[in-house]
Amino acid sequence: MKVEREVQDRLHADVCAGDPTASSRVFTVLLEPLIDWLSFRWRNERDAERVRDFAIDSIIGYLESPERYDPARASLLTYLRLDAHGDLLNDHDRRQRQRERLQEADVELEDEIRNSSTDEYPSDREEPELRLVDVREALPDERDRRAVFLMMEGERSTEAFAEVWELTDLPGQEQAVDVKRNKDRVKARLRRLRSAK
Repeated sequence: MKVEREVQDRLHADVCAGDPTASSRVFTVLLEPLIDWLSFRWRNERDAERVRDFAIDSIIGYLESPERYDPARASLLTYLRLDAHGDLLNDHDRRQRQRERLQEADVELEDEIRNSSTDEYPSDREEPELRLVDVREALPDERDRRAVFLMMEGERSTEAFAEVWELTDLPGQEQAVDVKRNKDRVKARLRRLRSAK
């Protein structure tokens, strides 16, 4: 969808002038063209809602600091495209690094399972048939497997587990309760896994 440069320039002028209708008009005129362009560039991205969210964030960021946009360098839509695309790239890299860390944790977890002889966690020495694939089946959520790895390391801080389970936004008491509930749930699944072997 093409948006004439004059329309974009007028929108920017109205935003800078403090026109109370300008923000909504920016969304009305530019959001869908921005999403269309990002969806094409990120056509392999399975989460369309994620692309939409970054488009919205880009427009919000512009409206909060319109002075950062220089009309002499590019059109407003091009500015928004580059901004959202850059944020998507950064987020993609961050998620890729997170996946790599979790994969490394899986390898370390497999070693820990193989070498562990405690009653709390399954052990290949005690249960030769128990493999990481069994643990993955019992704990399909990567966060749960990362939490098991932390337990095996002897980690006890609520903060560490809250970060793994993405509970850091909760108040302290709720965070502690949710961490304990998740730890108990994971331990129970591992005990059932071992007893089933």
